[in-house]
Amino acid sequence: MKVKVGFRQAVLGYLMIAPFYMVFLFIYLVPVLQTIWNGFTDRKIFEEPNFIGFANYVQIFQDQYFIKALFNTLIYVLFAHFGVMVIGLALALLVNSKLVKSNAFRAAYFLPYVASMVGVSIIWIWMLDPTKGFFNYILKIFGINSINWLADSRWALPAIIVMGIWKGVGYNMLVNLAGLQGVDESYYEAAIVDGANKWQVFWKVTFPLISPTTFFLFITGMINSFNMFEQVNVMTGGGPMNATTTIVHQIYTRAFLKYQMGYASAESVLLMLLMGVFVFFAFRFSKRGSGVEM
Repeated sequence: MKVKVGFRQAVLGYLMIAPFYMVFLFIYLVPVLQTIWNGFTDRKIFEEPNFIGFANYVQIFQDQYFIKALFNTLIYVLFAHFGVMVIGLALALLVNSKLVKSNAFRAAYFLPYVASMVGVSIIWIWMLDPTKGFFNYILKIFGINSINWLADSRWALPAIIVMGIWKGVGYNMLVNLAGLQGVDESYYEAAIVDGANKWQVFWKVTFPLISPTTFFLFITGMINSFNMFEQVNVMTGGGPMNATTTIVHQIYTRAFLKYQMGYASAESVLLMLLMGVFVFFAFRFSKRGSGVEM
């Protein structure tokens, strides 16, 4: 049944949704288009830009700092993001079981997520201190020499990855817990009647039923991991020897320290395309759980 809408009602409707589209246009769409255009120029903060075509992109793929930042970013996404996914699900299963029902346990894991990244980074700088830090104190107990975690190119990125997992796992735990508590108990009862063991119940019943939650956490967590910046800027400044620099950190360095806005815009466009490719394939190859077909 079609409902006819008068001209005045249609105008009123468009006026009601206009504020949203104005915000989208001027806060999201226009800056994105401006960034894409800047990527084809040699724009600097206090100079008139000149159109230089794909020169920025050609230079980027010859830039050892960007290549290193790309490698570090992918390593962080691989280990930190998937570490958060796995540990968060494991903790959610633990909290959802009869073994742990304490709200204090949930709060203890969720608290780091709501804390300021800058504040957390400063705390971890103290914990990773080579002389008075908590981690080196533990090493000394076992007779192991102290490690200068943030000044050693071998350990700086792993230290930041561990901190990222620690901070993000609480959010994943709570979201997974909400998904687990939405599973009807009758599915478990039917599986047990059929003779399924605990692993089969998890893999054949629990995991497929919470796959929409897992997919949501996978996409949002991956995007957040690609945009990782604060902890690097506070804890290491991208060092030592660019061992912890990331794509976003390189964008910040080029734009606000070297004032190369055109070059930084080109790097931003590449980051956007990289995330778009990962998200596209995640949707494309996700057989279950997303509820979205592409």
